[in-house]
Amino acid sequence: MVRLAKICLLLGSLGLVGATGSNPQSVEGPPPNGVRKITFKQMLKTGLKCRRPEEFDYVDEIVTMVDVGYLDKHMVLGTFFYARQQSGHIPLPYFQQALQDRARKDGKVVPGVQPGPGANGRQTRPSRRLDP
Repeated sequence: MVRLAKICLLLGSLGLVGATGSNPQSVEGPPPNGVRKITFKQMLKTGLKCRRPEEFDYVDEIVTMVDVGYLDKHMVLGTFFYARQQSGHIPLPYFQQALQDRARKDGKVVPGVQPGPGANGRQTRPSRRLDP
């Protein structure tokens, strides 16, 4: 019992144990194991290697569909990991196609990435005319 009191007194004098159990002067730093928590949206944007504004908007729309309950989060995560296995370099097209296929089986509609302007400001769609 005396030993416990001495340890508490020592820790208290070092400032490791306060009267309230917390140190008001402590600043919260990174977790001790060095692992940072990221959000679901950040994980998708980083893992799918989004680069263009249209791709970021697409991921935002998918996350919104998950948040409102239209899409199942586990289905989106499974599709995410599938796409990353298919291509570590450009997983977004695999993710988009697989998610559309899986959602279609559930009777749901998921949009794709909308094409945006190219580097010169024009649309990225092909300009070749099909009519003679």
